[in-house]
Amino acid sequence: MINPRSLIRALDKHWEAIERIVLLGHDQIGYERDAVLALLGKIYVHEPSEQQLERLQQLVNAELLIEMSHSNTLQLNENVRQFVGSLLHEHDLGLSDILKARIIDIKSGLEQLHQALQDRDMAALQRGAVRIDNQLRQILQQLDQDIHAIQAIAERAKGADERMPLPRRYREVLEAYDRFVQPMTELMDTGAGGSFYPLLEEAESVLESLSQQLLIQGGLYSHLLLLRQVGFRVKEVRETGRLALNQCTNTLMPLREEIRRHNHLSAAIGQLLGEVRKKGLRWTFPQQSLPV
Repeated sequence: MINPRSLIRALDKHWEAIERIVLLGHDQIGYERDAVLALLGKIYVHEPSEQQLERLQQLVNAELLIEMSHSNTLQLNENVRQFVGSLLHEHDLGLSDILKARIIDIKSGLEQLHQALQDRDMAALQRGAVRIDNQLRQILQQLDQDIHAIQAIAERAKGADERMPLPRRYREVLEAYDRFVQPMTELMDTGAGGSFYPLLEEAESVLESLSQQLLIQGGLYSHLLLLRQVGFRVKEVRETGRLALNQCTNTLMPLREEIRRHNHLSAAIGQLLGEVRKKGLRWTFPQQSLPV
């Protein structure tokens, strides 16, 4: 198992290389040794080749890079990838199914709070509150990372080669909208069809009610404060969720509309060309509309 202190020291020493490898990780699973050496040569241009070879071995010895099974290909340590990726806001979009699983756990946590207060079990009450708070903090982190991931997707689409066909250029945009924005819109629906936003409203109400019960029945101030802190966290998630969804929608929607207009125009042009091939130019357009 990698030693945390050794990991931090190694990251500090080889940060430029690890940062570059993480940023390249979107398109690759592993790296050939020669490719890593070539990358090190571009970063540490003043180091001789022997020193770059030694640096590569240090990356392997520190377990920043690990050898893949049945090959000499190197792969970034998964713990390192996640840690550095979170610092650089390099993040794959969170699936709505992950959020649904967190919703189920929050519901279980609320039931645990109810039962704990009924049984006057303050230890169980504390565990339930901490359980809910952990899930809420994970959701906040996921939403923050998703915002950065959406922005990166939009920037990559805008910066792609303009000669590339638009559907191919914006393919990642369409996938992000279908995989994230659309499911999140359904989850955040305040009506009967939603599950996330209504749950937060329910959680806020339940926590306020439990706080009042605890105040009436008598209890430690620390337990009352814990319930209120979780209540504040619920409000933060409600607001952040709405803002995150609006920001991601506003980032992707103009690009999605551009593709839609392009598709409609292409379809209209294709239809007109088909009419021209069938009937001829003179019978497809009114005589006065022809340019010649």
